[in-house]
Amino acid sequence: MIIVSQEKSIVKYLVKLKFDVEGVVEKADLVGAIFGQTEGLFGPEMNLQELQKTWKVGRIEITLQSNNGRTTGEVLIPMSTDVQTAALIAAAVENVDKVGPCSAKFTLVGISDVRAERKKVIVDRAKAIMKEWASKTASEGEESLKDIGESVKRGRVISYGREGLPAGPAVSDSDTIIVVEGRADVINLLRAGIENTIAVEGTSIPETVKELAKRKRVYAFLDGDRGGDLILKELSQVARVDRVFRAPRGREVEELTPIEILEILREPRGGGEILEEPQVIYEHSERGGRHDRTNRERNSGRYSAGRRGDKRHSRGERAESYERYEEREAAPPRSFDEDSGISRREEEETQAEQQLLPPPPPLSPEISEKVKIDYPSVNGTLEAVVYDSGLNQLARMPVNELVSKLDQTQGAKVVVFDGIVTQRLVDASSKAGVSSLVGHRTAEIHNKPDDLAIYSFKDLGLE
Repeated sequence: MIIVSQEKSIVKYLVKLKFDVEGVVEKADLVGAIFGQTEGLFGPEMNLQELQKTWKVGRIEITLQSNNGRTTGEVLIPMSTDVQTAALIAAAVENVDKVGPCSAKFTLVGISDVRAERKKVIVDRAKAIMKEWASKTASEGEESLKDIGESVKRGRVISYGREGLPAGPAVSDSDTIIVVEGRADVINLLRAGIENTIAVEGTSIPETVKELAKRKRVYAFLDGDRGGDLILKELSQVARVDRVFRAPRGREVEELTPIEILEILREPRGGGEILEEPQVIYEHSERGGRHDRTNRERNSGRYSAGRRGDKRHSRGERAESYERYEEREAAPPRSFDEDSGISRREEEETQAEQQLLPPPPPLSPEISEKVKIDYPSVNGTLEAVVYDSGLNQLARMPVNELVSKLDQTQGAKVVVFDGIVTQRLVDASSKAGVSSLVGHRTAEIHNKPDDLAIYSFKDLGLE
């Protein structure tokens, strides 16, 4: 590698020549020949010595070797002049024919533009810098996307308390708990980003919920059916319920979409904690928006008396308020249920007269085995899987879309889903030609076709 002198920073061109001398000479002989034989050729201002004094020519580098009475090597002249002057000096040195007493021959190898080489080095380095920056930026972007994905990732259901109740992961840390009916309700609220939930798994309130109610605010989010009424009545007798939310009449919490859940709960924050002050809100869909708002205003006035005065309601006051709500709900002559199409009074009379449905016939071994295999991939997902008669999967969809899309699935025979069998689903299944329904449990069914069998995962030994 040829080393250029300390004036490299101002060098523009490098003039490179090779030489062949017929004899053994030293570097000093070569330098003397170059300076001596080029001096005065083009005036004093073009002498190498004068050019060196004005820093237009740097220190001349010479490499040589002697062999068999001949000396060969290279001369490197760094110059900061224009290219014409560099060419003139190169031609002058190439004209040197004597080094001391020995004949010599100088040949120009080339004039290289140091700035172009330096530019190439700079550009290559700039490319390397950009590559490093792009790689780092891409990594930071991937990390950012990963962080965002983690922040909205659905929480997992945990078992809480001595009874092992289904609950959201934030039920211990939050100062508010949202009491729901079952595991499917907890899962659906997790889909909406609400993690401080706990399920009572029936109408009897577990001791774990009672203990939590002593040190946390209690909100209830219940189905819009008779079962939700019973759970609310029982819960009000054993705990102070700060707020009550209800699914629209005839619908269940597990059937709601995340948007519907958030609309009912109002502005949720921090894992589902509600911002409004404690009050009771009843949501009903069959009477229209104006009547719903009136009911909510009345309920707000009745149950939020603590906002205007003492917030500590006695258990007797809550029970009395609940009975007044029951009486008001019973007052209208007809309060239709969306699933059955009959009034609540007619429904109670029908239930009193209705005999228990006969148990379904045993599920075929093929279907039973298929359900057992697919149960882990269905349970806890709030999804439904539709099969044909050969148990080939035709479709997979959210539970809340099952009723509306079932009749669009040609050849549907078996439906396995993470939810509760309702009258609406039975009607839709009968219309679509489904022969078997398998879910977690069965709600009140008033009209079941003879050619449709209904089973639960418990019937198959899966729960």
